[in-house]
Amino acid sequence: MFYDNKPYYNTLKWDDIFVSATEFIAKMVSVGGITDTADLTELYEILSLKYVTSYTRYTNEFGFTQAIKRELYTEFPFYLEKKSLAAEMIAVEIAEVQRGQRQLQNRIETHDEPIVNASTVPIDDLSTEQMNIEITNNKLDAIKSKYNVMNRNYLNGIYKRCDELFRVVLSDDTQILYPQGE
Repeated sequence: MFYDNKPYYNTLKWDDIFVSATEFIAKMVSVGGITDTADLTELYEILSLKYVTSYTRYTNEFGFTQAIKRELYTEFPFYLEKKSLAAEMIAVEIAEVQRGQRQLQNRIETHDEPIVNASTVPIDDLSTEQMNIEITNNKLDAIKSKYNVMNRNYLNGIYKRCDELFRVVLSDDTQILYPQGE
């Protein structure tokens, strides 16, 4: 069998279908509604890092490109958002993470008398108080928070979705019928 004037024995390989990022963009057009060429170039690089010489489970390129679009329809936009959020978190300084949070508490002193048949009419004899509390994290907790964000591999979601589109070939099963000389 021939594909693009090259013989193939099993299914198509990644590099049989996509030779370059421009060819990838031309064939894929959009993934999950994303048509930006920079984002699609990044997706090509991510996928080709792992699958560059891998055999697909498909014998035609249309079926394979549709399968990638299907698998990454939601995962690729999520990847871009996760990457953006991680970049923002990395840009945050430790001092900003340490600032922590602010809480506003309202305190109402009530009598210990049980309320029976409560109504919506306001009670005049209540004393109220507001208290503003600012909690500051220590530096170690701030560093841990920032490290936990940086310690994420956002490529795993893409690879997990695409692994099923490729065959695992542990050894070459080509059998030579005639001796090939010396």
